[in-house]
Amino acid sequence: MSIEDVFIAIGFIVFCLAIIYYFGQCMSFNTSIIEGLENKPDESAAKPAGGVGANAAAYADSIKALTVKIQDELLIDKYKGDYEKVIIATDDLIDMLMVKTALSVKYDPTDPNKSTMSLYALNYLKTSKDALNDVMKTIDKGGSTTTTTTTSSSSSFGF
Repeated sequence: MSIEDVFIAIGFIVFCLAIIYYFGQCMSFNTSIIEGLENKPDESAAKPAGGVGANAAAYADSIKALTVKIQDELLIDKYKGDYEKVIIATDDLIDMLMVKTALSVKYDPTDPNKSTMSLYALNYLKTSKDALNDVMKTIDKGGSTTTTTTTSSSSSFGF
């Protein structure tokens, strides 16, 4: 056995040890990932002890707090005119898109779905226009979403 054969054997042994070490590290890394993989418990999904309705008041308060936060960000009272201009411009755009879509409806006997899709697009634009009207109503209210309802009770005596 020559010195060259000894170096080849030593190199082969070092290479095998390096491969074993590498796979050992991969296995320990894999187990640490698998062992450490846990979902964070979702407190919002936990049901209160008194049933679904037991936490309804707190849930309503959190929704109200979020609504107030968004109102503070939008400053609807301050920028009401600008917002109305944007909505009116968007409404005009939708009107023109509706006209363009209505004028482009063509019946193709080879592909009846093409005309149906155009009508669906027209309906989608109409729905968008209705949504813009609801947004405009919200802006006209000044952004306040709290509504007070008064009930009048009238008796047969008129008071």
